Amino acid sequence: MSSRCRGQREESFERLFEAFYGDITAYVARRIATKDVDDVVAKVFAVAWRRFERIPEPPDDRLWLFGVARRCLSDHRRSGKRQLRLQIRLTNEPDAAPSRSEEHTSE
Repeated sequence: MSSRCRGQREESFERLFEAFYGDITAYVARRIATKDVDDVVAKVFAVAWRRFERIPEPPDDRLWLFGVARRCLSDHRRSGKRQLRLQIRLTNEPDAAPSRSEEHTSE
C-alpha cells in the first residue's frame, strides 16, 4: 500500500471514528459495566480498521459499526462468563501443588 493510499485510508478512518465514536460509546455504555466500555469500544474500532475496505458506504457504515459493536459486546459477555466459571472451578478444586507444610513433611 502506497503512503498516499495509506494516508487516505487513515484520513477516512479518522472521519469515521470522529463521526461515530460518541454513538458507539453510548451504545456500549448502556449495555456493560463502565469499567469495560473503553476496551469494547477499542475492539469495535480495531475491527473497523482491519476490515476498513469492507465497511459499506454511508449511511450503511453506521449500521455496520453497530453490528460490530453488538458482536464485540457478545464476545465480551462470553469472555466474562468463561472467566467466572474458571474462577469458580479453581476455587472449588483442591490445590494441585503441595503446601509448604506438606513439602517439609515429605522430605
